[in-house]
Amino acid sequence: MNNSQLIQLLTTFSKKEIRDCRKWLESVYHNQRQDVIDLYEYCFAHSFDAQMLIKETAFKAIFPNEPFDDAKIRQTMYFLRKSVEAFLLHNELKQDEAYNEVVLAGIYRERKLFKLAKKQAELAEKALSNLTQIDYKHYLNEYLLENEKYGITVSTEDRQERNQQLQKTIASLDRFYITDQLRNVCSLLLNLHQSNFADISPFIETIIKDVEEKDYSAYPVVTLYYTLFKVLQSNDNDSFDKLKKDLLTHKSLFSFRERREIILMVINYCIVQMNRGDFKFIQEAFDLYRLGLEENVLMHEGYLPASTFRNILSTGLRLKEFEWVKAFIEQNSPLLHPSNQESFTNFGLGSLYFTIKDYNKAREYLGMYEHDDLLLNLNTRAMLLKMYYELDEFKVLDSLLESFKVYLRRKKGISEGYVALYSNLIKFTKKLAVVNPYSKAKKEKLRQEILQAKPMINKEWFLEQLNKLG
Repeated sequence: MNNSQLIQLLTTFSKKEIRDCRKWLESVYHNQRQDVIDLYEYCFAHSFDAQMLIKETAFKAIFPNEPFDDAKIRQTMYFLRKSVEAFLLHNELKQDEAYNEVVLAGIYRERKLFKLAKKQAELAEKALSNLTQIDYKHYLNEYLLENEKYGITVSTEDRQERNQQLQKTIASLDRFYITDQLRNVCSLLLNLHQSNFADISPFIETIIKDVEEKDYSAYPVVTLYYTLFKVLQSNDNDSFDKLKKDLLTHKSLFSFRERREIILMVINYCIVQMNRGDFKFIQEAFDLYRLGLEENVLMHEGYLPASTFRNILSTGLRLKEFEWVKAFIEQNSPLLHPSNQESFTNFGLGSLYFTIKDYNKAREYLGMYEHDDLLLNLNTRAMLLKMYYELDEFKVLDSLLESFKVYLRRKKGISEGYVALYSNLIKFTKKLAVVNPYSKAKKEKLRQEILQAKPMINKEWFLEQLNKLG
């Protein structure tokens, strides 16, 4: 049972969902099997303990005094899963009032109750107009409604009315299709770092031409995705400035999920530009991270992702926003998953104190850092190398250099790129530690090796330390 779809699904339930689903299962309309209720209660009563979820153990609790029957317990699991899925579908549909109104209009139409269908379509239209969030899903509901209204006009003899409604239906479908295509193409451009948008879809050029030639100013969701597309496709600075403005102006239009998706896409674009050497995007990314934190859209499944925490920390330190970074760590580390909170707090504070050269505090926090995050482990060792060198603690430095080499050789999952990068860090830290400070020729030789070394990190730090040698 442990790896079954049922158990994977139930373990995602919130406390409210557990309570509501229990009521759902207790309704005879939704479920008439007591064994289904018993299995549901059993799973939560034992907190999904692996030993208790062995089929034989669960069967004995649910069907006492019966010999084990594998087919019977699998049947109970099947019916429970189907009931749980029905509950989740009901919850999802319940949240979209406008869609439900549209579906009801369709039900009346299919039963040829055209007056009632028309009245229901008016209610659906009112529900849509009252919505404050007009994202791409809104355009889908708008199309479905216009399509239902066209179906209702088919019952009339007014050809002109039918044609007008059909034109509205086509226009609403265009808005949904254009918005959703632009949204998906933006994701693809970012994921593939694609520069030739014509290779993505044979239809995208037609869509872009349509948006450019027609006036979509009344549909800001369309224009925002179009602006995002221009930014990703051509690195247009003017479009990027417009995109930032639109994100603030139209922030109330998007659902939590979609606004989070858009902000993360723009942040990732900034990171790509930073990696290409355009360092003005460090500030842009930092501003977007702060916006995401203020609007609480960076959370995922109830937690602040560890990678997001790490990236915000790095960006803030690069901009020397030290007071803000300290407050960020203190305020947001509790939002991390409990398994990450202590270790990422120690790493964050260690990184902060290292950057401001308070090495005593930096060593204290980095020394307490324990986690299996690969990048954080590599970064922690890199910071310790530099600290030990600057503090002239060469015995400790030698020990760390050797253990770092072993780590790179034995640690599974480290890419060849990272191995090469940090191997060069170790190599040149060793050379820096033993170079003759009084030999200009040897120092210059090392300087040239550092300048020419690829891949290389902390190049500026190495050059700074060489300059300090005189």
